[in-house]
Amino acid sequence: MGSAPGAAFTVWIGDKGLPSELKNEMKIEGLEPDGLHIKTVDRNLIIVGGRQRGTMYGVFEFFQRFMGVRWLAPDCTHIPPPPESLPNIDFRYVPPFEWRDINYRPFADPHFAAVHRLNGQFPSLPESMGGRLPFANGFAHTFHSFVSPDEYGKTHPEYFSEISGERRVERNSTQLCLTNPDVLQIVIEKTRGILRKNTSERPIVSITQMDTGFWCECEKCAAIDQR
Repeated sequence: MGSAPGAAFTVWIGDKGLPSELKNEMKIEGLEPDGLHIKTVDRNLIIVGGRQRGTMYGVFEFFQRFMGVRWLAPDCTHIPPPPESLPNIDFRYVPPFEWRDINYRPFADPHFAAVHRLNGQFPSLPESMGGRLPFANGFAHTFHSFVSPDEYGKTHPEYFSEISGERRVERNSTQLCLTNPDVLQIVIEKTRGILRKNTSERPIVSITQMDTGFWCECEKCAAIDQR
């Protein structure tokens, strides 16, 4: 998107419609899905990104990094006086983490979450803000959905926590024995099954302990804790 013909400075957002001579200046390859590239070329400011979300992040990055804007709270944005001129810019960034999330309540606000580049389970980001990457299974405390005491408690008590020399197989008083190789293999296979059933829009599986104590004290698990 460019400014009107004859403007002192032309701003291009996204690579659609970007003239080929300017597009050749941008390092677009490898920006998927959330990377961004901001560059000044002559009297042009160009902001491109991987998919919609990366381009949106590029706009946020420009205002934050080069204009001094700060989003301090959902109802508090600091906008300083604009600088008199822009420096020569060639800034490219690809987030090292594909999934970014935090359970801090202000980030339930979609715009506040988006400007801080969150895209995970917690913020309710609409597609107009790039959408989100929710879990393919439950949100948390999922151990027993992989290896259930109801399914394995009687036949394989060794899959569950040993506490004071006794294996616990009651649902509300046990975790998994994480050094048991069979437990690992069951979780791997069930995780693969979950991912096969879900699209690329749900690429994250939550494998997390139950919301209780009762960790395993067997010899192998205790050795790891001690180390």
